[in-house]
Amino acid sequence: MKKATTDNKSVNEIINNYKNKEPSNEAKAVLAYVESKISKHVVLPKRTQYSLYKLTDLYHIDNILEAIDISSDNYLCYAEQGDNEDYLMEVEDFISKIGGILYNKSRKI
Repeated sequence: MKKATTDNKSVNEIINNYKNKEPSNEAKAVLAYVESKISKHVVLPKRTQYSLYKLTDLYHIDNILEAIDISSDNYLCYAEQGDNEDYLMEVEDFISKIGGILYNKSRKI
């Protein structure tokens, strides 16, 4: 099996173009909704924000908000713990599961 090769220049161009793009109102709403689910002491890195913005390019806003609810219900247990290491790991899990929930729900017939 042949390994896929990627032109780093073109990948970096795509990333920079996306980063320079102003997020849509839907993307901002998704970010605000995620932030409402976590402690105010947790600041989401830019990379995480971009991954959340990208979801609005792939899925309908209502489905994204539902997936955020499902993920928060299942993966956030230490409500409002701030800098607690376990809580920070839960926030990472909570956010990382949103895309998978969306994917799985979109495959259901």
